[in-house]
This record gives sequence, C-alpha cells and structure tokens, in this order.
Amino acid sequence: MKVSDWIKNLTEIQNRDWINSFPKEEVEEYWMKSRWSIWQKLKMIKEPSAVLELDRIIQKLSSVEVDNTSHIPIEKRIVINPNTGDRMMAKWNKMIWDNPFVFFDIVCSELTKKKYEFITKKTIKKVQRDYEFLKLLAKDLNESINHCEEYYDILQQIGQLENKKVELFKKYGIQYQSSEEMVEQKNINDIEPHPTNKLIYQKQFENLDKLEKSIKQYGQLEPIVITSNNRIISGHRRFKVLKKLGYKVVNVRVRDFENEIESLINFNV
Repeated sequence: MKVSDWIKNLTEIQNRDWINSFPKEEVEEYWMKSRWSIWQKLKMIKEPSAVLELDRIIQKLSSVEVDNTSHIPIEKRIVINPNTGDRMMAKWNKMIWDNPFVFFDIVCSELTKKKYEFITKKTIKKVQRDYEFLKLLAKDLNESINHCEEYYDILQQIGQLENKKVELFKKYGIQYQSSEEMVEQKNINDIEPHPTNKLIYQKQFENLDKLEKSIKQYGQLEPIVITSNNRIISGHRRFKVLKKLGYKVVNVRVRDFENEIESLINFNV
C-alpha cells in the first residue's frame, strides 16, 4: 500500500473492494501515517472541473466549532460569533479524518471518476534528495527509505518540504536553518482569491480606505500568502487594493495547508 495506490483508487478506479482487501488494522495504521500526504496529492489535481468537487470534499472534512478554551490569541484570526461572543474555529471533522473508509467513500462520491493530471513543479532529470532528512523521516514514520522517497517528493511538489524539515529536525534536536520564508514576486493576474473566502468573510471589503492610504504611502509591506496553485489564503484585502492601484507585480509567500478552510479562518487578513 503506497500513496500512489491510494490516489489511483480514489480517482480512476473508485472501487471499495480495493480498500476492503487489506486487513482493517493495516489500513488504519497506514492511513494515520500517510493521510496528510494523500490529501495534499489530491489537492494537486490540475483539471479545473475538479475544483468545486474538491471544495465540497473540504466542506465535508471540516467543521466550524466553538473553541473558548484554546490559547490562540485573537490576532490569529479566530472568528468571534457576534451573537454569542464565542470563539469559532474550523477544525477537521475527526469522525471522517480519522476513518480511512469514510474518507474513501466521501472522495469517491464527490470526485468524478477519471484519470487526472496533477500540478507538478518543473521536473529535474535527476532527483536530488536530502538523504539525511530522508533517514530521519524513515525513522519517524517507521518506514523504509524507499517508501519515504514518495512522501518526500510530494512534500517537495506542494512546497512543504522545508516546513517538514524544520519540524522533524527540531523534534530530534538537530539544528536546521530553513529558507521557507523567502518572499517571491508574482504577476498579480496569475493569482486569484480563494473561492471559499467570500463565504466566510462577507463584509471583508468594507472600509478599505485606510489600507489603500497605507499602501499608497508605504507600498506593499506584507506579502500575500498563496498556495502552490496560486490561490490566496491570506491577503484578499491587500490583493483587491493592490489591483485597484494598478500594481502589476506583488510580493507573495507560497505555502500549502493541510486544511485550507481552517487556514482561511485562522490566518486570513
């Protein structure tokens, strides 16, 4: 059982017999180790027709819950319910996210059965991997290095390799300097608002005068955060003002998130 097997069966085969052919304990164990990688790969489907289908899957995977006990500060974009004053956060629906069989059924019910093309970064003829990190990853996942190479490649394709390196090296007490916070420049016409953002923040574009005045005076001080497929996660207001002011090129940070809806709520500006 590999990530590529999951992707093939979730997209072009969609037969429950495949997942049922393995012992239940084996499926659950593999799912808990590899679900993030499987989900990230699914989100890299290239066809525009799959975008709405994936959004419906995200809606089913997520739930907005009251969370008045967390220590996440208000500046981290916790949404406050205006009627009750409760702190609201988007979280994974654990009844689905922890159950590989339910996840399989939901994806197959929403995603059109076909062989898809996936977004990939520019192919390098000879793949250069960080084998010091691979050995650590294999140790952490209790897998062979060969099996971890596929996980490594997906992390690289979605722009999460540096984040995972920082996390794992820190976990094992090894010093590592990340280059993940690098700011890039993008043509403003190449990036687009996240389709779910307007459903969460219906009044976000009110009172933009202060922001417009600041950008006119100081320029773009904070990069827009986008995913590897150029969807905005943080910075919809900045994007609107920058476009209005005629900016052709904007500063961005490229990041990908396990749950984009959660990120829109907890990280959106």
